[in-house]
Amino acid sequence: MSEKFKTPPEDLEATVSHSSGFSRLASMFGGPNVWVGPRIAPLPAYLKNDVSEGEESSEAILNRQLASENGTSIQYRTCSWQKTAALLFSEYICLAIMSFPWSYSVLGLVPGLILTVVVAGIVLYTSLVLWEFCLRHPEVRDVCDIGQMLFWGKEWAWWGTAIMFVLNNTFIQALHVLVGAEYLNTMTESDNIAGCRTVEFGVVVTIICLIGSLPRTFSMMSKLGTASAIFTFISVVLATIFAGIQDKPAGFTEKLGSPLVTAIPVKSTTFVNGMSAFLNISYTFIGQITLPSFIAEMRDPR
Repeated sequence: MSEKFKTPPEDLEATVSHSSGFSRLASMFGGPNVWVGPRIAPLPAYLKNDVSEGEESSEAILNRQLASENGTSIQYRTCSWQKTAALLFSEYICLAIMSFPWSYSVLGLVPGLILTVVVAGIVLYTSLVLWEFCLRHPEVRDVCDIGQMLFWGKEWAWWGTAIMFVLNNTFIQALHVLVGAEYLNTMTESDNIAGCRTVEFGVVVTIICLIGSLPRTFSMMSKLGTASAIFTFISVVLATIFAGIQDKPAGFTEKLGSPLVTAIPVKSTTFVNGMSAFLNISYTFIGQITLPSFIAEMRDPR
């Protein structure tokens, strides 16, 4: 191992003493007792000119960022933990939850619930790892910066991660536009609307989403995120109630029969159906790609 990446003995001693003293609960739930470890990646080139010797710690870099925003018209590091929690609520309490019943109908209730718990555990662990990484490297602005760090600071890694990030957000937005158009189609089914209804409604929903994305900071966006999470929760409750009181499901025919609830997958389940059901569950949980962006706008990321 090169001298550049070796940890000095005094740093190792400090690590042991701090790790034995800080709260284990704080390491999972955050707070002032969180101990921020040493950097893993070297200091980026664009920071080396701005940081003098002895000011390379994560706390020093964070304080410099906060000081640089004082008095500016737009301040990014303004999110409290409550606002960030609201953003996370909107991230995980989302439309994809409505696909869980179909996933369980394909996978069976037992495998479906097991996969849900396993995926949730993996997401929790990796989210904590990402959080600790961002604490040690406060200059990280988004997942693109982390992608570049993982591939030895290469610029192509940043652009590759950025392309995947944009595609991910694009497809998520497309899902919301499609669902919004389908909702408007359902609500106006009895109305006589000329033209291609789904396309027209898709344009309307796209404009609404565009307006909703105009807030420049996550501090402002958290208010919309809170409303989004509340309305999604209400929709899930209503969908559950409607499904419970409805005599027959939509599209019911005597030939198809009543819906089946199975503990394990039926024999006719194909690999494609099973994988689609699993991806529905996993994609609902996997939102860590946005965590670095949220953390980058927190005043105190701990």
